[in-house]
This record gives sequence, structure tokens and C-alpha cells, in this order.
Amino acid sequence: MPMERQNRRVVRFGVFEADLLTRELRKRGARVRLQEQPFRLLQALLERPGQIVTREEIKEKLWPDDTFVDFDKSLNTAAQKLRQALGDSAESRRFMETIPRQGYRFLAPIGSVGEQPTPESGESSALASPNEPRLKKALIAVSALAVILGIALLGPMFVQLTVPEPERLARRFSFVPPPNINYQRVFGGLAISPNGMHIAYTTLGASGGLWVQDLDRDQPRQLAGTEGAYLPFWSPDSQFIAFGASGELRKISVHGGDTGLICPLPGPAFIQGTWSPTAESMLFSAGTSGHASLYEVSSQGGSPEVLLTASELDEAAIVGNAVSRPSFLPREAGRALVFTFGSANASTLYARNLNTGQTESLGLGDRPVYSASTGHLIYQSERGVYNLWARPFSPQTLQFTGPAFPLRQNARQPSLSQDGTLVYLDGIGVIPAETLVWRNRVGELLETVGQPQLGIRELALSPDGQRVAVTSAESGHSEIWIHDLVHSTKTRLTSDQARDGRPTWSPSGREITYRSEHERGWSLVSKAADGTGEPVVLVESEYILLSPYWSRDGRYLVYHQRGAETGSHDLRYVQIELAGSASEPVTFLGSPASERTPKLSPDGRFVAYSSDESGRDEIYVRPFPDGAARWPACANGGRHPRWRSDGKELYYIQGEGLMAVSVSTENELTLGQPQLLFESQYLTEGGAVAYDVSSDGQRFLTAAPVEDNEESAPPTIRIVLNWYEEFRDRGQ
Repeated sequence: MPMERQNRRVVRFGVFEADLLTRELRKRGARVRLQEQPFRLLQALLERPGQIVTREEIKEKLWPDDTFVDFDKSLNTAAQKLRQALGDSAESRRFMETIPRQGYRFLAPIGSVGEQPTPESGESSALASPNEPRLKKALIAVSALAVILGIALLGPMFVQLTVPEPERLARRFSFVPPPNINYQRVFGGLAISPNGMHIAYTTLGASGGLWVQDLDRDQPRQLAGTEGAYLPFWSPDSQFIAFGASGELRKISVHGGDTGLICPLPGPAFIQGTWSPTAESMLFSAGTSGHASLYEVSSQGGSPEVLLTASELDEAAIVGNAVSRPSFLPREAGRALVFTFGSANASTLYARNLNTGQTESLGLGDRPVYSASTGHLIYQSERGVYNLWARPFSPQTLQFTGPAFPLRQNARQPSLSQDGTLVYLDGIGVIPAETLVWRNRVGELLETVGQPQLGIRELALSPDGQRVAVTSAESGHSEIWIHDLVHSTKTRLTSDQARDGRPTWSPSGREITYRSEHERGWSLVSKAADGTGEPVVLVESEYILLSPYWSRDGRYLVYHQRGAETGSHDLRYVQIELAGSASEPVTFLGSPASERTPKLSPDGRFVAYSSDESGRDEIYVRPFPDGAARWPACANGGRHPRWRSDGKELYYIQGEGLMAVSVSTENELTLGQPQLLFESQYLTEGGAVAYDVSSDGQRFLTAAPVEDNEESAPPTIRIVLNWYEEFRDRGQ
């Protein structure tokens, strides 16, 4: 046996191995980068587990008398780097404890090489139930038990054994979120925590919001107050999750609680973010969906600053190119990151050092993430192709160092933890087909109307009740479609490169007004319902414009807009001139709260809207246009108001329930007690309204999934521990 193998002293604790001879730290077999002084501190603690190692003893070992350093600063730095390598923190201690004014103590049981059994080779079967996420914790628990038994047999000493090092194994398992989640839309983001213990994902629809799957628990947790959240990303210590929602960048503790505002997004589209390795700031992509830039903002909140625009990468960049999906590289690489540059049809991977300005184009691809434990860049194929690839990559040179190899087919949204656990979403995520249905006042299905379509939302009935305008992403991006309920046909109204939505009918039924998101910002546009003629722009803004709605006499158009200074949403209106042009916008209601979805009463005297001034969305009514009074219309929250055509009833959504309030305007406005009509998860979709009411208030139009549609199967989250092991021979 070579002398080098005989002299190795490998100490195990938890999922780590420390080779005291070569001064290497490994986690589940993967090397963890750790500088000399932090490793020597670890060695000093491992030599006396469970005992206090004083600061004076550490100084003697790490910095002898002839070494001149700022001891306190150097020791604190070494301790901090060691904690980061172990995934530990001063608040949540597993391995290392600080004894104030004395020193440090190592907490975990330790053993020598050979004391931990190796799991049997092979692949775990895909889960038929949510119990399999316990696998990761079970592996750790078995290892810890073996260590304890080893200590009992051998004692707390370093034993020099020559047992071959155990083989690291790739382990694959999966889970399907529980059936109470609305599966009718693809996920809005997927991310594993840096410590590999939690998976955050977001769903859209009535049960939408931010969810956390702890890998040592059976069921996921939905974090309250995160409705509309999408594209989550983690803080380096795995304690916070940031996400986009309602035109804002927000964050929340992994344990839940109140969400905190980081900043209003500087554009309508948010296309992923990344927390800096130092936790001091966040980078994110925002703008319009076709022309986004990279911004940086303090992780404590503030005003974002532009870091990189599309024109800096390509002076001739046309509309449709965006800088998006940033992901920081390890701290050792400096302030360096990888990101995507391109359009909806083509995308290129880029790397950039923010300190030096070095920028490298890396070829076709999307959604890059770096595997620090193996030295590979993992990414999706170019836009529209759902395959995962891996390729050796140097964060220092920002260059690939070897050929790429295929990782997974029919996979998307890759995410990696620091220990090399890979998470991705299985399948291509087809949006399921839906159809329009009439329901009565107790929610019973009366009849199916129209044609099946992918992703129906934002329903608006025509004044005569024979047609309905909807928003659909059937063609690949958001467009307006019209369903003829009499002849059971559907036609596309808009087909430009803008993202169009939130349709409403003019009083005559001859035009449809909608919001349009494009490279210049946002517009409210009217177009003939038969598709003829050119669209007419009524309002333009660089800020979000949503929810247009006409007065019955055609004199006013109300809507809501995100405020330029506060970031909250204000209610506004324009007056329509005889020639069809709109006056300058007038602010009807502006406050620190967010007011949304205004709906004018049929007689034009009142506006119903939602506001979060109480801390949650509630429905209120004000006189129009003076707004001098205010009447609460609901209890226990509400969104998306609608009037009956005679003005005698007001409807709104509360949770998954449709509520009705009687209305009288004979002398002054009088509102009755809210009554629950029925519950349905299809009343909203992705935070947008997905219902409308017949003129007599006896029937309600909603969407429903097409029965026996194979494409509506729920998505599967795949998890791979030690992902590189099955590719090691190929990689070499």
C-alpha cells in the first residue's frame, strides 16, 4: 500500500470529509473550496470535538508570534469562511459554535473514514407519493447514526485506516405537488436553496403563489401573502426568497411571514434575478418583455441602477432583444455572472465580470446556472427547445474548458445547490386546453360554449352577450381572441409582436379596447371587433397600464396605472372627445395604497374598485367623477368587481368564491350584505379576472379544462443528488 494512502487522516462529520493531510474538505465526495487558514481553524476544532478551543490556542496554531496580522479581524474572517463552507451560521449552528470572548467549539459527532456505510448503487424510483423527498434527510440520518456507532466503538480519535474511499453515487427522485394546487398553468419559476434543503416554486391560478418544498418533509408549504409571485431566487444563506409580483421585487423569509418590498420594477416585465454571493445586493432583469436590461439594487431595498443594456452587447440590437436570466458565479470569481441575451426566438449565453468589464459570448443557450461543486455550466438549449446541457466552465477566465454533453431531454428551469444537487422541471410544460362554460348562481355547469383554446383568461362579454373577448397565449405570446358564442367559432383579433391583454368592449360593441405592452412601454388601444382598420392608441405611458373599462355612454375610459414615484397603482380616466381622441389622463384616486380594476356602474355615477389600503385587497365604491365619498362593499377581502347590467347587483371574488352584493341607488347608494354564490378555482387566472356575468345576473361565464386532456397532467419536479457522478467518465 503506498505510503501516501497509509498516512491519510480523513475525518468525517455529517455529510463532510476533512483530509487533514492534504487539507481538503469534501461534501458528499465533492470538493469544497476552503482557504488554508479556515481549514486550519477546522482542523483545530476537529482535534478537540465538543471542547472549547480558545482564541489564544487558535492564534498559536494559525498565527505564531512571528506573524503580524490583525488577529481579531483575521480570525473572524476565517470563522466566517468556514461557516460558509459548512453551510452553517451563527444563528443556526450545526457544526461550529462561537463562545463569546472565549473561542469556538465543534458541535457535531465525528468519525474516521470507513465508519459511514455507502448507499447501494442504483436509481431511486420516481415517487408515486410526496413521501420520497424524505430520501435526502434519510441518507443524512443514516450517515449520522453510523458515525455515532463508530465513535462508540473506536472512541474520539483519528484512526489511520486503509479502507478504500466510498464511491459517490448519483441519486434521482422526483415529486409531484399535491392535488390541491391548480395545475392549469405551467410553473412560474423553480429554485433550490444554496444549502440544498428547500425547493421554492411558484404556481399561477386561484391557488397560485410561492410554495416551499422542504426536502425533509412530506408536503409543501404555501407562503401566505405571495399571490401572483413568480421567478423566485434565494439569498446565499438560504433564509430568504426574492420574487417578482405585481410590478414589484419583494422578499420573504423561508419560514413565511410578511413580505418586504425591495423596489418597484423599472418595467412591466421581470425576467429572473440573482442574489450576490456577499448578500449585499440583487441583480435582476426588467423592462419590457422584448427589451429588458440588467439592474442592481441593495438587498435591503432602494432604487435600482442600470448595469447592462442590450445596446451595450450589440449596438444594432433590434427591439425584441433582452438581457435576462442573470446568475452570479462563485465569490472567488469576483463580481462575475452568466446571463442570457436574445429574443423570444433565439438566445445566446454570455458571461461578464462587473469589475473588469470582461464580457464573453458563449454560444446558443438559455437559463445558465453554474455547478460550483463540479465546475460545469448547466443550461437549457436555445429558446423553444427543452433540453439540458452541461459543459466545463472556468469562472476565472469566463470561458468553456471542454465540450458540452447532454444532461436531460424534455427538461427545463435548471437550478443547483452548492453541494451539486440539481433540480429541474420535467416535460415541455404545454398549457392545457380549456373551454368556456356557463354556470348558474350556485355554480352548476349549464352548457359548454365556444371553442377549446389554450390558456383562456381575462373574459369580457360583449354588450349583446353573444361574443366574449379573451386573452390567450395559444400562439406563443399574449393576444386577444374573440369567441362567437352563437356560432361556436373563435378568431384572433391581435397578432403583432406586442403582449396584448385585458380586453373590454366599447358600449356599441363595435370596438375592443385592450392594454398593449411593447418596446416603448404600455398603451391602451382600441381596435374594430371585426379586425378591420388600424388600432387607435388612446393612452400611452412608460408605466404599467391595466384594466381599461368604458362608461356606458362612451364618454369616459377608466383604468389603473402604476405610479411613477410611489410604485403603487392609481385609478385614472380619460374623457373621449367627439372625434374619438382622448383627453389628457386625470388621476381619479392616487394614494400610497394600490387601487386596481376600476369598473363604472351602468349609470356612470359610481366606480367599484379594489384597494389594499387596509393591508389586503378590499372592494370599495366611490362616486364618479368627484370621488368625494367612499363605501366599503365587502368584508374579509375581495378582488375583481363586476356590475350587473341594471346596476342592482355587484359581484367580486373572495378567495375562490364568487360574492354578490345587492345595490340600491334610489336616494343614495346603499349596499347589502355580501352573499356567497359559489366557489370555483377558475374565477381568476394568474391574478387576472376569468369570469363575467350575463345581463340578468343569472348566469356566469368561466373557463374550465377540457375533459380527458392528457396535456393537463401536473408537472413533475426532478431532483438529482450528485448529478455529475453518472457523467464522470463521459466528462473526463
